[in-house]
Amino acid sequence: MLIKVILFALWVAIVDFWLIKHVGSTNMGELLGLPLGTAVIIAVIDFFIDSEEQEKVKQGVRRIFKRHLNWRVISVLYILSFAFAMAFTSLHIAPLGNNKSNQISLTALGSNNPVKTEQSKPGESVSFLLFINPFATHYKLSIAGYLDKVVNLQPFVGTTIVPNQDLIELPTILFRPSGQSNELLANNGWFELYRKHSDGTFHLITEQQGKLAWFSGPRRQQPNSLHNEWRLELSANDFKAKPAAILMLRWRNPKLLVLKNDIGPEQLVCALITNIDRNKYFAGMVAKVTSSPYQDLPLADFVLKDLSNEMGNNNHSADTVCNWLTKGTS
Repeated sequence: MLIKVILFALWVAIVDFWLIKHVGSTNMGELLGLPLGTAVIIAVIDFFIDSEEQEKVKQGVRRIFKRHLNWRVISVLYILSFAFAMAFTSLHIAPLGNNKSNQISLTALGSNNPVKTEQSKPGESVSFLLFINPFATHYKLSIAGYLDKVVNLQPFVGTTIVPNQDLIELPTILFRPSGQSNELLANNGWFELYRKHSDGTFHLITEQQGKLAWFSGPRRQQPNSLHNEWRLELSANDFKAKPAAILMLRWRNPKLLVLKNDIGPEQLVCALITNIDRNKYFAGMVAKVTSSPYQDLPLADFVLKDLSNEMGNNNHSADTVCNWLTKGTS
């Protein structure tokens, strides 16, 4: 009988620890509150009743345990608890360091529909409680302003994400048409953005039209030092006051690029500007994205003679031009 009582007490303690872990509390008062409260109540009852009544209570409790606390009940408790703990888990995300409200979603790999979504609050953590397939525990965690991360949800102990340690913050990347390419955009030219894949080729990720500058990543305030550099650049290129003011206004108010997969550090990107017929490229750049919070990537005009000498006079594909630019930056 003693072994059964010990196993039952151990089961209660395990369940207590498991519940506290998955509701995200580290308060020892909550953890020990139930057993300590029970002990206090028993001590008070014991103080107010005599020995004969104590014996009656003891015998009654003993009969209940003998009747219901058998090996079958203990086995069922442990088996059901194990099965439930295998299929139910939690994901705790520590407060984000940007003091902003961020959209957070959790999606099973291979699916496009999030299983959980939440809007974080500044300075507060976020917790997801969910049922999972114990044989498919990998999910994609998406937090606005950070690169997506594949997380392995641990069935028994749950998973904790500390953004500053476990996630990579997205940089803000400004794609800034400079020089004569702005005239091309004013005549319905195209801005094309490519990303280099593991097979060595550049794949188109977005295309835009308009007399604009564009940016990817979270919206951040532009450093004042950038504005000073742009003024010097415009002055060195002999831009008159009105065109320079128009370009400054355009560069300071770029349009957000909505991308299916965000651009992160260590990725190689290529931006090109082509004419309305999209058969000739006039400006572009290739750059390796760094972890710097704000990155200014100007698209310089091509020296078309150099481009023709290097690759011939035929129409060039975007991948060919991007690889040509890559050679020039390596």
